[in-house]
Amino acid sequence: ATTEIYTLSLHDALPISATHVTAAQLREQAETLLREKRFEEALAAADAAIDADSSAGHAFRLRAAVKLQLGQSVMALTDANYGLALDPSAAEGHLLKARTLYRLRQYERAMASVRSGLDLIAVAGAANSATAVLRQEADQLRKRIAHKLAGRPSAQHQEPATAVADAAAGAHVRSEERRVGKECRSRWS
Repeated sequence: ATTEIYTLSLHDALPISATHVTAAQLREQAETLLREKRFEEALAAADAAIDADSSAGHAFRLRAAVKLQLGQSVMALTDANYGLALDPSAAEGHLLKARTLYRLRQYERAMASVRSGLDLIAVAGAANSATAVLRQEADQLRKRIAHKLAGRPSAQHQEPATAVADAAAGAHVRSEERRVGKECRSRWS
């Protein structure tokens, strides 16, 4: 699938060039911009990649990673979940969801996502450098989450305001996940 996009300069917001590119090229461009920490441009490229091919789980994971960098954690979780719905066997997707849940202080759910990612990495089993890096990232994230869980008082020992705030944040995340699930089901029906 191809789409026409305009590459914009953030400095002057004027079109620089128009080209026909594939969804894969747009994802590649978004990845490059993300690595260069050009988040707004990376978000635009990821959006264009999704517009070009809305069935690519990778594009949704990429947009989730960009949104996470922009501090849009709830929206990042929505995209991470959508990416996982499209490609549930992607260990990277589970780890991205775990990082997002960690940012949202949903540590138990983050730990479950890390474990899912580690299980998929173990099943893949290939000892290539990408898998080794992914396993190392997952182990580091698992340790950070475990540290947070160990230092976190149980719900019955929390201050009432903290317990209420955590419950409200969790309810908001769960309602957003339900909304995205409904959207996925209606889109695929």
